Amino acid sequence: MTECGHKILIVAHTPRLAGALVSWLGDSRNDLVYANSYAGGKAQLTSHPDVLITEIKLGEYNGLQLALRGQAAGIPAVVVGPNDFEHEAEQLGVTFLRSDDLQSDDVALAIDRVVEHADGRQASWSTWEAAASASVLH
Repeated sequence: MTECGHKILIVAHTPRLAGALVSWLGDSRNDLVYANSYAGGKAQLTSHPDVLITEIKLGEYNGLQLALRGQAAGIPAVVVGPNDFEHEAEQLGVTFLRSDDLQSDDVALAIDRVVEHADGRQASWSTWEAAASASVLH
């Protein structure tokens, strides 16, 4: 997280969705990085954003594949797309937002939820590491 907010990677192929996300999230609190393709998004994952928001349809690949790459690197992800993909996203443990009725509040809430969940996992891991170190040292 930056001093003012979150570093957010937005990957959207559709200009309308990209414009909406940038408009909703592009305030002084957030540091936005934008890519319009799977390859561009994959390359930007190395900058290790706090959260990834990706459109489901990204050409020959899809946003779920990108979200799984992000999650493997410890980057929580939100996928936006038609309702057809909601079940698949949930099975993969990815937060999904339906694009047909997407609102700025939905996006903000989803970001807060995935970042909080990721922070909770990190805190749990740190607690476990500390306990494991203490038991090894004694």
